[in-house]
Amino acid sequence: MSNHLYYIIENMDSLYIFVLIGLLHSFLYLFHTILSSCSIPYTNLLRTLQLEIDFLRLRWYTTLFNQTIKNWTTSRKRFWHLWFDTGICVTILILPLSLLILIQMTSNVLMHQPNPQDDNSSQVLQLVIPGVDIPMNEVGFYITALLLSTTFHEMGHALAAVSEDVRLYETGFILFFIISVAYVQICNEKLLSSPARSQLRIMCAGVWHNIILAMMAMLLLSFGTWLYKPFFSTETGVSVRRMLPNSPLIGSTGLMVHDTIYRINDCSVNNSQEWINCVLHTMREPNPGYCASEHFLEKYKKETSPNECCDSSMIEDHLCFKFLRNLKDNFTYSCLPARTVITQSEKFCRVDDDCLGGKYCLKPLVENSTKVVQIQRIDKKDVLFIGYPADIFNTVVVSDWVSKFAFLSSEFPENLNLVLGYIVMFSSGLAVINVIPCFYFDGQYIVDILISLGLQVTIGHQRFHRNVCLSTKVAGTLLLAFNVLYMLFQKFS
Repeated sequence: MSNHLYYIIENMDSLYIFVLIGLLHSFLYLFHTILSSCSIPYTNLLRTLQLEIDFLRLRWYTTLFNQTIKNWTTSRKRFWHLWFDTGICVTILILPLSLLILIQMTSNVLMHQPNPQDDNSSQVLQLVIPGVDIPMNEVGFYITALLLSTTFHEMGHALAAVSEDVRLYETGFILFFIISVAYVQICNEKLLSSPARSQLRIMCAGVWHNIILAMMAMLLLSFGTWLYKPFFSTETGVSVRRMLPNSPLIGSTGLMVHDTIYRINDCSVNNSQEWINCVLHTMREPNPGYCASEHFLEKYKKETSPNECCDSSMIEDHLCFKFLRNLKDNFTYSCLPARTVITQSEKFCRVDDDCLGGKYCLKPLVENSTKVVQIQRIDKKDVLFIGYPADIFNTVVVSDWVSKFAFLSSEFPENLNLVLGYIVMFSSGLAVINVIPCFYFDGQYIVDILISLGLQVTIGHQRFHRNVCLSTKVAGTLLLAFNVLYMLFQKFS
């Protein structure tokens, strides 16, 4: 993604973007309504593409993967039975944990405890509300993680169903507004007539697969440095990922994307945290001085007043420097070529004694809040910036990953890690949320089966079974709805 596109996205109001998407959906639905009522070829095209269009919703369905899924399961039924039996055990262990989180969050709200949005457990619920607290420039990664998580979830249901001889009708994707999720459709009559263990395998498969996906993503994140090591290095500086178009560092002698920065003034930069610390250091500390020999000064010095040199820029690329001690001819200020002074200086100084060999310490004269910043890059000239260091922090985005090859960008590991991070959060959150006994969630069917199995041993009254199951699902639905509505109220109030 280009710097200009990043800048546009980051500065656009999220409401404005959602309105544009809503208008696009409305126009598409209007277009579809008109054509489907008067154009048979259009209707046939949609049927051929297996595409359905509704208001704010698109659905694509296919039977293309049915045979592949059947081939995977029929020849390895013993493995899949063991695999999904493990999923049943793990899901049953997660069920009380999910209920405890939900009850604790509800208790915190009712007892007026600190805002549940600040609690780690509440992040599980926030993840099921698309776009909440997600930077606009990361929405694409969030949607990708959501799509992968739901695809893996539904794949679990499909594999389990086919392994239990339950017919798989179709698979597909639904785009609701900007959120895309996967789905599978199986034969419900066959599912409900199957043994309880088979039903549990099918209904727990989605939660189980979400847990597996979250663990896989977490492992990739943990071993990311080792995996990227042949292509990227770390702790050797920071790589410039992108620069906003309003950055004062853009120019022929400024920073460029993919530059590797290893020092800012006298502050070493090995990673992004040190980059932040060094930029903050330049804000807090006064401008450094630069050591220069008397021979150098005799060659370049030009006597002038500080006002002439600094305000009128009488000589291009020159800056007014102040001598901390007078030269033999009592010079106090001199207009000198800034880049030459800074690059020839072997070290920074605060007083003359910091300079070796009797050299002079020269201090640049600039406005009080303006700083002279020397940004050192690998295999390139230093970038000299005279301005406000906050502009560096706000308009330059860096990465810890430094590419070993010119054709590789640090965007790859950064974006991959971002997607993996969202997968960990969303897939684990989806597992915890989906196991709650709530209508239209997998937990609804899982709890039905478990309660029926548990009560069958002691009480054989079917009406009592149904009442207990219904009460449990109503309670779970109300608790979840209460917490979601409360968080939305807190967010937008």
